[in-house]
Amino acid sequence: MAARHFAGLGDSLLLSLFLKPRGLLKVLLRKIGLSLGLFLAVIFSGIFGFHYFEEYEWVDAVYMTVITVSTVGYGEVKPLDQSGRIFTSLLILSSLSVFAFGLSTITSFFLGGEAQEFFKNFKMDTAISALHNHAIVCGFGRNGRQVCTELFLSHIPFVVVENDDKLIALLHDEIKFLYVKGDATDDETLKKAGVERAATLFTTLPRDADNLYVVLTGRELNPKLTIVGRATTEGCENKLRRAGADYVVMPERIGGTAMASFVTHPTVVSFIRFLTNVSHTEFYFDEVDLTLLKPEYEGASLRELDLRNRFGPTVIAAKVGQGDFFVNPSSDFAVFPHVRLILLGNSAEIAAVKHYLTENE
Repeated sequence: MAARHFAGLGDSLLLSLFLKPRGLLKVLLRKIGLSLGLFLAVIFSGIFGFHYFEEYEWVDAVYMTVITVSTVGYGEVKPLDQSGRIFTSLLILSSLSVFAFGLSTITSFFLGGEAQEFFKNFKMDTAISALHNHAIVCGFGRNGRQVCTELFLSHIPFVVVENDDKLIALLHDEIKFLYVKGDATDDETLKKAGVERAATLFTTLPRDADNLYVVLTGRELNPKLTIVGRATTEGCENKLRRAGADYVVMPERIGGTAMASFVTHPTVVSFIRFLTNVSHTEFYFDEVDLTLLKPEYEGASLRELDLRNRFGPTVIAAKVGQGDFFVNPSSDFAVFPHVRLILLGNSAEIAAVKHYLTENE
């Protein structure tokens, strides 16, 4: 599949680098902090050692510590006795060890692949944080993968939430979808995927209990979210709806019905498959939301709009508000802002109808 474009980087990536250090950045900062702490410990040990054990003045103690730690080789302020030489030797070895540790820490970060991992994560996080009204797909199994394919082909931005290392590698190395690695039942994971800004949540996890928990969490974090849940049993279907799922799908039921339809209604099934196979036909079903219906068309009938002759697509059905569908509506059917039209046509025809009927957002 084509790579998904990571937009909105630049300044936002640089800003997030300083405002949201996490993951590998925290590890690096801890290592640098440890190195700095050890270095300061060596410095103060040298100053106090020269002051108290060798009876140097504070300024001389600082001077001796600096030239010793830096190994520049200047002369001693005053001759050292045997214990002073041992202390100085230990101070030099300690400073060299601390310097080597700090150098190896930074080198391993940049040369060991950690830097690439760090910037990859920042790039991913920044791209996800730029999304609004996107979809979240929990689980990248068979059902989740199919959902992602349809969203990708429909140009709808989405984020995958997955915890399996092999599937994460597939998402990162081959498919290039935006993803969050983590447990979809965890609140923080969903927040990282932008659930509070999302428009839709799909939960396709293999266990009904996990799907139920994701629905509850998603509904709590974003009451306006449209949630589509997967169920494997009739009992779970009802529970998912009570938990807040707007739609519940049982793949086994759909699969069995589809298999039987090849025998009971073979021509109808072939026709539907022809229409839904977007890679082999230019015709497909789409909806026109008339929320932004132009004022001059409010109350106009389908006969007056004459969409079929003007633009080409056929009005298959209409839905009024949250009510039932009007299948094959009559020519006297009037359109209003709370109506959605289901059309059959090609992309250019349907786009022309949307432009004709609705205001530009």
